[in-house]
Amino acid sequence: MITIGLLGYGTVGHASYAILEEEKESISKALGQDFQVKKILVTDAEKYRNEEAFNKMTTDVQEIVQDPEIDVIIELTGSVDDMIDPIKEALSTKKHLVTAN
Repeated sequence: MITIGLLGYGTVGHASYAILEEEKESISKALGQDFQVKKILVTDAEKYRNEEAFNKMTTDVQEIVQDPEIDVIIELTGSVDDMIDPIKEALSTKKHLVTAN
């Protein structure tokens, strides 16, 4: 099982999450194993209270970066400067990184 932490849930993050969920079966087949998005970083969780993914949301990037179960971080924020240190920390713990920036 591959576990993912998604940083950002704006236009790109929301669309990426939707594609991951919609294409879960075909992506899992291509990977040869299942995956799940465990946590999603947002700036205001209350804004997404009615979203299906609400229970995965956090406003604390450290909940994602320091989670030993998260294997892959997908960074999709518009805030490159704010993400440099968390990304460095994640890489130092051997997490894989995908970034739109």
